[in-house]
Amino acid sequence: MRRALALATVGLLCGMTVTACSNDEPAASPTVSSSSPSPSTATPSQPTEPTESTEPTEPTPSADPTQPVLPDIAKERSRAGAKAFIEHYVSVLNTAYADTEPKLLHPYTPKGCSLCASFLQVLERVHKEGGSQTGGTWTPSRIDLATRESSDRWIFITTVDVAKGRSRGSSDSPPQEIVEDQIRVEIRLRWSKNRWTLDDVAPV
Repeated sequence: MRRALALATVGLLCGMTVTACSNDEPAASPTVSSSSPSPSTATPSQPTEPTESTEPTEPTPSADPTQPVLPDIAKERSRAGAKAFIEHYVSVLNTAYADTEPKLLHPYTPKGCSLCASFLQVLERVHKEGGSQTGGTWTPSRIDLATRESSDRWIFITTVDVAKGRSRGSSDSPPQEIVEDQIRVEIRLRWSKNRWTLDDVAPV
């Protein structure tokens, strides 16, 4: 498995289905890994993972990408509400990369979150250069509350299963394989103005 989710180091970002480590070209999707490559793609609302027998094909970008709808439970100030918000955030990442649509990530790129910024920057480059991604979806398999820094700031450790897929950094670049993987990320949430907001995302 390859640790690929950070934007600062090649190692971290490499595994992120989001940038291609070879040839200096971006892959297409967020992914944090341990020692092998990883990913990100989605279907509105909930990430889906292709079965082992499914072979990814080249995607057809959506003409009118739709932001996944935030479920009602994700609006609750509770552990269940926070977990639902995290699942929604992953679904947004998946959809943004599947549709190659950077604007979907704008509401989920808070100041100070370098990884969130890298997700957006890479996707903007892929969008501009005609890249694409199929598969590589993230599916949260476990979301654990690590600590409550205060009544309004909660930290979760999320285990994500990354599905296999294929990505292109540009319209004329060769496809790169995204392998199945499992990664862990720390997600910090803040309760503000009667809603959960994303504060930070970092590899564990």
